Amino acid sequence: MEVLYSRCAGIDVHKKLVVVCLMVVEENEAGKSQLRKETRTFSTLVKDLHPFQRAF
Repeated sequence: MEVLYSRCAGIDVHKKLVVVCLMVVEENEAGKSQLRKETRTFSTLVKDLHPFQRAF
């Protein structure tokens, strides 16, 4: 399958939570492409959103 974008992110905003998903295609030492997926959940309280700004 052909990779169109090497980085892609999605955000799902709820009343009490924000969920962020990141997918990145990385090359390992052998030169093969590897997909890394990361999902993080944050509270929507202002004090909890500061780490969200620096998360990715």
